[in-house]
Amino acid sequence: MEKLGIDKVKLALALGFSLGEQIEKAMEDGKFNLSDLPGFIDEFMQIQGVVESGKDVLAQALDLDAAERAEINTWAQAEFNIANDELEAKIESALDLAISILMAKKVWTKKV
Repeated sequence: MEKLGIDKVKLALALGFSLGEQIEKAMEDGKFNLSDLPGFIDEFMQIQGVVESGKDVLAQALDLDAAERAEINTWAQAEFNIANDELEAKIESALDLAISILMAKKVWTKKV
């Protein structure tokens, strides 16, 4: 069976990491207000593409094998430098959890 790839998963993750970076910047002064919104323009522009790719993102996430998961982790660590190490660890952990849940769902919903 042909693998589906990881490009759509990376697109969705890129949006998530970019949002995380912008939230961190917005909260540097301890509060979030309207003056922080212009910093989110690039992320807002990406939302439609990610939403339109939702089915492909899910299909690719469910199709991930160990090598693709490792490739995604390596890509994410190299591509995004989130200053707050705790935030980065939480995002990476949440990503691993989400992918694991999707993979478990795929296994548990297979018809025998």
